[in-house]
Amino acid sequence: MPIAYPSAHRAPKAAVRHPGVARRRARPPARRVYDLGRRPAGHDSARFLRRKRGCRLGRGRGKQAPPQRACRLDLLRKRRYRLRRMRVIVTFFAALLFGGQALADTPLRIGVLSYRGAEVARGDFRETARHLRGTLTARGVEVVPLTLRELDGAARRAEVDFIFTNPGHSFQLVRRHGASRLATARYPARPGPQDVIGAAVVVRAEGPVRALPDLVDRRLGVVDAAAFGGHLLARKRLAEELGAAVRRVETVELGFPQQSVLDALRDGRVEAGVLRACLLEALVAEGAVDGAAFRVLGARGGADDCARSTDLHPGWAMLTLPHVPTETATRVLAALLSQPARPVSDPLDPAGWLAPVSYASVEEVYRALELYPFERDLPGDIRAWLSENVVWVAVAAILLGAFLLHVVRVEYLVVRRTRELEAAAAARRALEAEMAHANRVSSMATLAGSLAHDLNQPLAAIASFAGGLRQRRRAGTDDAETTDKVLARIVEQANRAAEFIRSMRAFLSRGEAARAHLDLRDVADDAVLLTQGLARAAGLTLDWRRPAVPMPVMGDAPRLRQVFVALIQNAIDASPAGGVVTVGATGEGQTWRVSVADSGPGLDDETRRRATEAFFTTKGEKGLGLGLSTALAIAEDHGGCLWLEPRAGAGTVAVMELPMDAAE
Repeated sequence: MPIAYPSAHRAPKAAVRHPGVARRRARPPARRVYDLGRRPAGHDSARFLRRKRGCRLGRGRGKQAPPQRACRLDLLRKRRYRLRRMRVIVTFFAALLFGGQALADTPLRIGVLSYRGAEVARGDFRETARHLRGTLTARGVEVVPLTLRELDGAARRAEVDFIFTNPGHSFQLVRRHGASRLATARYPARPGPQDVIGAAVVVRAEGPVRALPDLVDRRLGVVDAAAFGGHLLARKRLAEELGAAVRRVETVELGFPQQSVLDALRDGRVEAGVLRACLLEALVAEGAVDGAAFRVLGARGGADDCARSTDLHPGWAMLTLPHVPTETATRVLAALLSQPARPVSDPLDPAGWLAPVSYASVEEVYRALELYPFERDLPGDIRAWLSENVVWVAVAAILLGAFLLHVVRVEYLVVRRTRELEAAAAARRALEAEMAHANRVSSMATLAGSLAHDLNQPLAAIASFAGGLRQRRRAGTDDAETTDKVLARIVEQANRAAEFIRSMRAFLSRGEAARAHLDLRDVADDAVLLTQGLARAAGLTLDWRRPAVPMPVMGDAPRLRQVFVALIQNAIDASPAGGVVTVGATGEGQTWRVSVADSGPGLDDETRRRATEAFFTTKGEKGLGLGLSTALAIAEDHGGCLWLEPRAGAGTVAVMELPMDAAE
């Protein structure tokens, strides 16, 4: 929809040298109607809307809303702001008109600590409440008797306006809830405003507790652990008397009123109890208890006639909470200070009010007992303990330093000794390897004749077969079938010779020990092959029956072969001509049992015992005494053992046991 102008007014010219000037000269009359969706030619949208409708369009905030929508949102915000401002103004004037009357209709709630019960608390505070009602005619006064925990909850929830409580609780309210002391109660029957509240530790007159130290490992009844005159003052006196043993005094909370402590004493539930000073005398005067049935421990003298166990501290205080207006608190303070003094017979009854006195002695009680806000944190406890036990700490530090030095020295000696043992073990292994090699060389020297004979047999057979084949070729009588048979026999004898040489080389091997998965039958086959010539030369029969079941072990083949050769060689040396040397192998449990039995005369017990010792021999100058000792060392290195035992009938049996290979 276009912009409508009156007929008597001309439309602005399109060609104007300065658009801003043109707009000021061609301003339409106030009754013009604008379409927010369109604008006259040459008009800037944002400036047009701001001037015509008072819109505030955002700038510098990223993507801008369309001018029409931004203007509408701005107008809506303005209306809401005006409504809120009007609501605040109306509420303010309503408070001025009706708030005073509503405040006057709300009574002042005064929480009073009821340490002897609700009725006694109302009675003790009755005169003060009557005076406040008469002085503050526009406000009522409501007395609310509460226990310590109930007063804390009411202060936290602002359910009361003022609190009348003991000095210790007033100190806690100031610290925890920001309360302020208005006045201190006046006690005409007490020596002074600073000497009012004390505690008495009461026991049965005929009971076993005769002095304060007798309370160790006994039960102490209190109304509440946080009660000032009903517990904390007595706890401070006990700490002074007993020291660290005060922790062994069991505290039993009995709850308000304080008469419950005397009931627990009579019933035997506790051995001692804590009362507020002068309460026992007041109850005796009222006829509520028998004064001869109880007595006070650690009584201290004073200007008053009340038996007590502790020092005296300032009296109860009236406190105002933070939510109470200052004007109301000031009026209540003026009313309290204007209350006339009245005569009282009970030393526990207040008879007027004073300006707040110093409660520094109360603060010292909480500081000595390390209660809020003076409780120690863990670092503080550690520092305090260290300062109290500096001598023992120094002794412990010296002993600890000496112990650490000893540990370092022992560790050094252990490391040095371990290195020495490792070096000795390495040297021993090297020596054993040299000795084993020497023993193998010695055995090979003994076997040399038979080995030459055994090696000569396949070589002679090869020569014979080859010569026969050559003669057949010259005579022209050879044929293909015969030639193939002869060549097969030559290959067989060559393989026999090669296997024999391989066994000799393996036996004389001097390489590093290398463990591998072995079949003990193959090791025995090699040893039998090496020694069968020696047995034949001695006129003996070597009986070896290869087991059908595999015998897996984890070991070093050359060294195990050396053990077999040494055992068979010793059996051949001990057997007479025509005898039999039997080699056997069986499995028992998780071990393989190998035996080599000779057919000789046997050995006595002493010889069998010393046979495995190094350099012990029964062969005279022909023996070195290293065969069985080396065999024993090899068997033990493989986790087995070796020994000699007599053979049934005659002869000796050498037995070796080796563990089975668990991987098989």
